[in-house]
Amino acid sequence: MKAVQAEKNGSKTRETNVLLKALVAFKRGNFSVRMPVHETGLPGKIADTLNEILDLNEKMVSEFARISKAVGKDGRITQRASIGSVTGAWADCVESVNSLIGDLVQPSTEVARVIGGARAAARWVVRRGGEAQRGRRPARGNAGPPASRNSVAPSSRCITAAGREAQERKSREAGSAAGGGRAPEGQRPGGDRPPRVPHGCASERIPGGSKPL
Repeated sequence: MKAVQAEKNGSKTRETNVLLKALVAFKRGNFSVRMPVHETGLPGKIADTLNEILDLNEKMVSEFARISKAVGKDGRITQRASIGSVTGAWADCVESVNSLIGDLVQPSTEVARVIGGARAAARWVVRRGGEAQRGRRPARGNAGPPASRNSVAPSSRCITAAGREAQERKSREAGSAAGGGRAPEGQRPGGDRPPRVPHGCASERIPGGSKPL
């Protein structure tokens, strides 16, 4: 009996020493240490629970290292940390890190959004400007010869000539009325003579609503 009891005491001492070593390593930040998995009964449950805690800590360290590189160095600001389905303080810890990332990258996100809107507006202005410029351009093949520097538009030239002719006709009528006489036979009064129309104005209207002959 004493031998059996001594063996049991020795086994408990070895298990306690293994547990103590694992806890000391855990305290020092060594999350790779594990308890033996062959234990049964209460010692086996304690070993399994401690191993799960060590797994979560090791996974969290690895995930924080990954998110630090992805967001801080690679610039992938939409990345967030995750260590799986956890609850309690584990979930709070991960959420705190993700909230910190969101607060830090928000100004960059807003700047990117504003720059994107400005670029879209600039492209719209350039596109509309190009369409307006193409609309003012004459159709290819229908453009006339280049006008000289002193040339006058046909409509303006015709209106000027017709106005001058009308003024001369009024002057002649006024002179004829002042003389009290009639125009020589065979010669029509100035008011009956059709106005002179410059060359190229056959299709233009002159003041007064009449068309040139």
